[in-house]
Amino acid sequence: MKNLFSKLPASGSSSRRPRASGSWTVFDWCATGITLASVEANNGSLALRTSVFIEWPTGLDPLAQPDDCGAWLKLQCEQRSIGLRNVILLLPRNLVQVRLLSFPAVSDAELEKLVALQMESRTATGSDSLAWDLLIHPQAEAVERFVTVLTITERSLNAIVNSMRASGCTLNAVTCGDLCLNRLNINTQTSAKPDAASTQFFVLANRSKLEVQAVRNSMPVASATLSVDPNDSRRPEQLASHVISLAHRLNAGLPEVWRADHIGNYHVAGCNAEQLADALHRGGAQAEVINRDEREPRILATVAGLYSSVRLPDPLRPQRELQRQAGTRSMVRLAGCIAGLAVIGGVYMQSVMADSASELARLKAQRDQLADYTKRGQSVVQTVSAINAWKNETRDCSQELAAVLASINAPDDIILTRVQMEHQADAEPPVIRLDGMVRSSEALKSLHSSLMQTPQIKAIRPQGVEPSPEDAALPIQFRLELVLAEKTSE
Repeated sequence: MKNLFSKLPASGSSSRRPRASGSWTVFDWCATGITLASVEANNGSLALRTSVFIEWPTGLDPLAQPDDCGAWLKLQCEQRSIGLRNVILLLPRNLVQVRLLSFPAVSDAELEKLVALQMESRTATGSDSLAWDLLIHPQAEAVERFVTVLTITERSLNAIVNSMRASGCTLNAVTCGDLCLNRLNINTQTSAKPDAASTQFFVLANRSKLEVQAVRNSMPVASATLSVDPNDSRRPEQLASHVISLAHRLNAGLPEVWRADHIGNYHVAGCNAEQLADALHRGGAQAEVINRDEREPRILATVAGLYSSVRLPDPLRPQRELQRQAGTRSMVRLAGCIAGLAVIGGVYMQSVMADSASELARLKAQRDQLADYTKRGQSVVQTVSAINAWKNETRDCSQELAAVLASINAPDDIILTRVQMEHQADAEPPVIRLDGMVRSSEALKSLHSSLMQTPQIKAIRPQGVEPSPEDAALPIQFRLELVLAEKTSE
């Protein structure tokens, strides 16, 4: 089968789709191993024929040894009678970034050029070169155009793709299965299908990872991932609380015209989907379970996406498009030169020279325009880099703040007037500052003891105790600094 995405337009819609029936092989690549799956498509229905997870063998680094990895993959497929044609490669979610970019109201072709300029500008600032693809959202009456951009470093992408090609497989698509979750709901027989024109929230709940995605126009626009403890006895309720918190945070970061007034429904998949949906129901939210397996949703959702009106994001697509265009231009020019020499000889050569001068002038003008775009985009790139650096340095202290508030076991005797978290760049080690009032010294001692028993608190620095103003609710006011314990890696 010819490559499905080699001739796709830059916009979100595709005019070419695969045949209604066919077999697909899916390689779901992750850090610890790979899932080999075979999916049968038959007139809109999907059947998972084979699915097996295999850990990487000891001593094999799949990213550093593509030839050895390819030979090993070929052997695993042969032993399980899994075909190496019509292969879809799913990239590891931790290597893929998804962002929503906004631009002035320009054409789809100009949008792809602007995104390319941003990617080149990032490389010029010293970052790793990026492979990318974009999904263009339909143009509304607003003055802005929105684009979902999927990025992965070229180094990581080339290492994985080289391993796949060394196995002898025929790659039809390269994408991220986690970001195709919304296609599963659209292409299965569910009770409620999402409205593509509104913002929807999809949840992937597995044993150690929770991901919430905001989806608009059948395209991911924002995502938040959280590591969870699979042994926590309060897991369902905590997962539901995390989902609601992450969904509201994602919703608040969307463009104002896309924000949902009320997040009333969640589409949930993963091995913990049933428990999470029940917990969300108990909390007053609506939740629809669309799949209950850990790895199956990514595989089926990706194959279902091949038959959707919105194409899958594929970071190899721009490279293939450039290669195809370069080949087409070469063939056209060669045919024109031969025909010109045969028909009009020298006259045609003069015409070619004139056309070449015109083309050179156009290319120079285009180069100057692109250079101007790049120069103007530097400030934007620097601002985005500074914001990303600040976010990376910011420590998530929600658990510590919750533990501090839970330590107040006598609310009638204690009033907190200020809770301030010092940014990591301003305080090392990080601290939480507490100001408040207490009814008695015994209540202050009780608070001090309760805080010292909290594992997230490393030390307490008293900053002052003095009488409260005459009109205060409680007679004693205090100031404390809570030194946080070091964050353990999850």
